[in-house]
Amino acid sequence: MSAIDLARLRAIAATAVADPASLERPAANVGRALQRAGHEVVLARHPEAPSATDLELVPTTLSDSALVALGLCVGLAWDDRDAHPYPGRTFTIDDVAAAARAMRINVAASRHIIGALRHIFTQARLVDIDENVLRLGPVIAGWSDADLEAFRRNLDALPESAQEPA
Repeated sequence: MSAIDLARLRAIAATAVADPASLERPAANVGRALQRAGHEVVLARHPEAPSATDLELVPTTLSDSALVALGLCVGLAWDDRDAHPYPGRTFTIDDVAAAARAMRINVAASRHIIGALRHIFTQARLVDIDENVLRLGPVIAGWSDADLEAFRRNLDALPESAQEPA
């Protein structure tokens, strides 16, 4: 695997790779580790890699409405809060809208949340949408324990899934 192949994987977020083992060393060289996400692989942060804070970097952030949308999606999909949320339960756009209403988010703001789902999250592979059915995207499989701990500290703010396991 070349540096270009590794950069391509980073850019497209997740892909099927014929020989994932060939990416392990190049990924480790840039502080990443391969993480399986169903039949695809994603680049997760290598456990021994320095954090953005350690490197004095400021990571990009999502808008407030997109962060709320992400929290709603993770909350609806994450059925076993002691385990990793990926792949989680399926949910619908209507479930997201209902969870937003339960949080007293007004209709105008809900439109921004749905827009984030349909555009930002699908392009970033944070959420996969098939018609009106959503599931967490493969990038979430690459979330570290530290990422999940941030969600666990705020579990009371996340909606619960009312669906049966998928």
